[in-house]
Amino acid sequence: MDTTSCRCVWTRGHAVIRRLAALSPGFGVALLAWPAAASAHAFELGREDVPIPVYVFIWGAAGILVLSFIALSVLWRRTQFEDERWRPLPPALSRWLTHPATEIVAGAIGVGLLGVVVWSGFFGVNVPIVNFSVTFVWISFWLGGVFASVLFGNVYRALNPWRAIARFVAFMLSGSLGRRLSPPFSYPERLGRWPAAVGLVAFVWMELISGVNGSGVTPHATAIATLVYNLYTFCGMTLFGIERWVSRADTFSVYFAMFSELSPLEMRGNRLGIRRPLSGVTRWARVPGSIAVVVATLGATVFDGAHDGALQRPIATVYEHFTRLGLSLGSAARIADTLFLVGVIAAVALIFWIGVRGMETVEGSPALSQLGTRFVHSLIPAQVRSL
Repeated sequence: MDTTSCRCVWTRGHAVIRRLAALSPGFGVALLAWPAAASAHAFELGREDVPIPVYVFIWGAAGILVLSFIALSVLWRRTQFEDERWRPLPPALSRWLTHPATEIVAGAIGVGLLGVVVWSGFFGVNVPIVNFSVTFVWISFWLGGVFASVLFGNVYRALNPWRAIARFVAFMLSGSLGRRLSPPFSYPERLGRWPAAVGLVAFVWMELISGVNGSGVTPHATAIATLVYNLYTFCGMTLFGIERWVSRADTFSVYFAMFSELSPLEMRGNRLGIRRPLSGVTRWARVPGSIAVVVATLGATVFDGAHDGALQRPIATVYEHFTRLGLSLGSAARIADTLFLVGVIAAVALIFWIGVRGMETVEGSPALSQLGTRFVHSLIPAQVRSL
């Protein structure tokens, strides 16, 4: 989206923000006056002997909410991050980063880590907290990859083991056949990033729900899931092309690329450059399914934080209902958690579209479908903070 159109949209939406600012004090008071809502706040105290009353935290959170709306409506009258101001860094650095030797080394590191994950999952110690496959996949890779992407840009692209293996195989086959191979099918443009969004929900389900009775993911299950994802990814790359599959359907490539748009570093062609931080996300959601990726990420984060807090009692009620129906404890727990995971993601999507729908009521506003893609990127920075 260009700067002019974005400023136009923001100007039209400014009236809505002012209305929200006017209503936010009443909203904060209503929230604090409702005991059930106050007791179900999203944060939890790690200690019960903190010398500050809980109501101070609640009032503080409501005050920040009110002040943020007022600040947005009064102080932030023009867009700030649409102008990227991208500037290339010294050519020598770009040549080093894009050198074939560098790409081979980075890909080999990714492939090596993938192999260790599978091996340790099958043959390593069967204690999740010390097994490499579990700690690497669910902590180092999943969380560390986000912060690496925000700081250094889309580094996962170079380390992606599936991309490295597929490119090597394609290179060998092309050399033996004497011609460049082409994928048999074109990736459907309307499908966009929807496969990545579905894969993201499946990954979160395995992390948070698949373990029996809260025991978490086992090393063996991690290795099996890795092999299944290997098959899925290689089939997709074979049918639709390596780079197309990576940029659209590969869950981890899409996930980390989304956060890399917050980074001040960006590769354009074969040149590395620096830009204004956060500015890249303004154009990220143009591909179909991008909103689903953002909503799924935010919904999964909310579910994870509320599982042992605000949602603990409702989940327990549904769990007990399923056990009375004769389901095993593990099955009842998984079904109850799955229903609430889907419900939370659906609730986040509903809240987002209600907000966008409210923006559409402003005179001269663009169509609802356009508003969604133009404003969903504003939710991406908040997700980094919540990790």
